Amino acid sequence: MSFRFRKILIAGLFSGTAAAAQQTAPPSLTLGEAARLAARQSAPALIAQLQTREAQARITQARADLLPSLRTTALESGHTLNSATFGFDFPAPEGETPLLDPNGQIIGPVNTLDLRAHVTVPAIDFAARERVGVARATARASEASALSASEQAAATAAIAYLRAARAQALLSARVADSALADTLLVIANEQLRAGVGVGLDVTRARAQLAQVHSQLIAARGDQARSRLDLIRAIGAPLETDFALSTRVDGPLPSDAIPTETEAVSVALRQRPDLVAAERSLEAARQSAKAIR
Repeated sequence: MSFRFRKILIAGLFSGTAAAAQQTAPPSLTLGEAARLAARQSAPALIAQLQTREAQARITQARADLLPSLRTTALESGHTLNSATFGFDFPAPEGETPLLDPNGQIIGPVNTLDLRAHVTVPAIDFAARERVGVARATARASEASALSASEQAAATAAIAYLRAARAQALLSARVADSALADTLLVIANEQLRAGVGVGLDVTRARAQLAQVHSQLIAARGDQARSRLDLIRAIGAPLETDFALSTRVDGPLPSDAIPTETEAVSVALRQRPDLVAAERSLEAARQSAKAIR
């Protein structure tokens, strides 16, 4: 086999391996994507969304007190009667047969069908109107609580992402340390074999290699645990495979950074947890008004 042909074969093998690795590479996950996934599909966010739907359904339930109601009943029965229990008879002229036997006569069975309908139209019900307002205020508070839960889930996922990225970087460093310690051990053995080293250097290199290996095992466990925490934070299946992206967005321009006073004002006006608390207080006031 010629050198040129061998070179072409090796290049083809490397390109095929790179293509296969590119096809099987797991999808990349950025910090922003992790936060958005957690805000949309994590367990706390889903629970808050279901509570919001429940609160919205209670508006329709409360509004039903202001609408007309229709109630119908149907009763079908069949029974027999004894004419002796009437306490009277029907006299007949002499020589004619009486209408009922004076000693008692069984009549029936008589089948009856009783149909009834009741329509109720509320005219003035101030308490019911207030209860509808309470349900609406509660739904608005639940929506703000759901938004707050989504933001908290996003923040939790962002922290889990940074911990996973740190664990991955630490694992890479421990792998490099392990390779360096292994190389130092080989050098110490070669120096001892050549007569320019001592056995203490070999022992020290072995101890350092064992220490680095233990740190590598701990780093692998930390990396696996941090990935599981991130998967739970974003609400993904446990078998999800992804690669952490090293891309970081650039810093904000200086004119987009608010001052302390502006930041506090915006937080007091727009923070979902504060908005939820204010709307819950409003719903409690309307509920007290409805009771009065």
